[in-house]
Amino acid sequence: MKKATSIIALLTLITVSAATPSFAFAQSSGVQKALENAKETIDNLVSAKDSKQPDELSLRIQTLKQAIELSIEEAKDARTKLEGLDKDTLSDNEAVWREAKLKDVESALNYFETQKSDVEDNSKNISTTEAKNIAENFKTWRDENYLPPLNEVRDYFFVDQQEKTIETAKSRAQKIDEDIKRLERAKVKNIASARKLLKNANILIADSDAINGKAHALFFTTFIDIGTSTATSSASADTKKETKLENKTSGDKDATSTISGAEPRPKSIRDLVKDSSLKIRDAYKVFIDMSSLVRRLLK
Repeated sequence: MKKATSIIALLTLITVSAATPSFAFAQSSGVQKALENAKETIDNLVSAKDSKQPDELSLRIQTLKQAIELSIEEAKDARTKLEGLDKDTLSDNEAVWREAKLKDVESALNYFETQKSDVEDNSKNISTTEAKNIAENFKTWRDENYLPPLNEVRDYFFVDQQEKTIETAKSRAQKIDEDIKRLERAKVKNIASARKLLKNANILIADSDAINGKAHALFFTTFIDIGTSTATSSASADTKKETKLENKTSGDKDATSTISGAEPRPKSIRDLVKDSSLKIRDAYKVFIDMSSLVRRLLK
């Protein structure tokens, strides 16, 4: 029985440290936070009504500076992630995409930095109306020129991080399998129930892998291998329409939702990664159930 007790340590580790994965894990918390803050700040600034308060202009300019700085922060984060990709592991088309996105992000950074300098240099001469116009123009440029490539970068790393998460889950399942074999050799009573749970976990992990594989294929068909066929071009156009739609909405709503009574939209890359992450979450729940089960069996 002493040999078999190693599974307790393993499953205890899973119970304590393997917190249920969530969709949010799939991207840098820095870029996610900056994106949310920048969007909220810009939207509030553009939609704010004139209050005729003495400090209104200074508050508007301060908020505008903050929105620009947040945009700079998120763009730098995206650039860092792109630069961190190992070019030796990328396909030729993938490497071309990476360079194109780096140029897009650099272009955005140049624009943001210029806007920041202009606002700082002319802050004493900007009127309330001008401050609002600058904010509206900034938002329009950001939405049209920056968010589309940023969303591509985000989706790429959603898929990439989920692949790593799946591999981690597979590795843990394999270690658990090895320990269950030890318990089977030790003829622990009712250990077959643990084997059954592991089988269920492996099915969930395989399902997660398949779903994320679809997200990977959709991303590459849409953004990496564009132009290889008419069907690819059509898929690219459709997905880019979905991306624009997600910019106007939350982007993370249930994939079966409808808009203005229309037919359910096809699942996006982000929808698929979310579905995949939920499968992994369920697999980890099974791991936790196994921990409780093995503890009872070894009493």
